[in-house]
Amino acid sequence: MNQKYNTEVKEVDQKIQKMMNKPPLDPNGFDEGEKEFIQGVMEHVFDPQDPMDLMKPSTLIKQDIYETADEITQGKADQIAVNFCAKLRELRDLMNLSGGETLHIEPTYQAKALVADLKYRKEMFESEHGDLFLI
Repeated sequence: MNQKYNTEVKEVDQKIQKMMNKPPLDPNGFDEGEKEFIQGVMEHVFDPQDPMDLMKPSTLIKQDIYETADEITQGKADQIAVNFCAKLRELRDLMNLSGGETLHIEPTYQAKALVADLKYRKEMFESEHGDLFLI
């Protein structure tokens, strides 16, 4: 212990610890477009019949359209699918931490930023190359 300053580490109250472990919610929530987007995406991710394998980027791509695309478009789609999988895994983990269904009702700042980024990148790619992704 430092003699001049009291640097003793004290136990943290459980209420404070619980509050600190909870990510801050965004009071503005999702707009309607973001809400529809995330609900549709998570339906695919958590589909009990055929869940997406977020470790395989090819599961996000519509293979019939992908096969007819040129090589440059295929390369861009591959790269974006890898990025989408990483962001979707992060969103899935956030949903699991928040108790599941509440993520799209009361999103955290982190979840909102991830959804906005996913939606924007998907729309940008589709405006240039067409609807190539399942999400």
